[in-house]
Amino acid sequence: MSQPLIEFEVPKSITPPGLKTIVGGKYALGGQPRESTRDQPRGVRFMQYSLGLRPYYVDASKGELYKRKNFERDLRSLTYYLKQAKKKGMSRRATELESLITQWKVQDKFAKAVKAQGGSPNYGEPKSRYYEK
Repeated sequence: MSQPLIEFEVPKSITPPGLKTIVGGKYALGGQPRESTRDQPRGVRFMQYSLGLRPYYVDASKGELYKRKNFERDLRSLTYYLKQAKKKGMSRRATELESLITQWKVQDKFAKAVKAQGGSPNYGEPKSRYYEK
């Protein structure tokens, strides 16, 4: 073990009452060494010590990328549901999905314009009663 917490030795001559045999030898209980906190700023170390929380730094651009991917995936699923509704002859659902898809496309144009101006785009979900999984 790289860092045992406790080590003890059981002699071979001990036989407690009620037990037939006991295996003597050297035993150790342990765990992994703790992470070093020296590479963190003082405020982060204090927060980890006092509250037990460890902050992890997140790349905001990755979050924007995943929001965009989820937005595009949802738009693809809506077009799939639209094709299914047209195939099954569900005209009311098809018109609702068409209006929802146009809302998504307008929101996509708006988000692209906001991003072009240097802002943070919002890819929230438009409201509809036919938003399906």
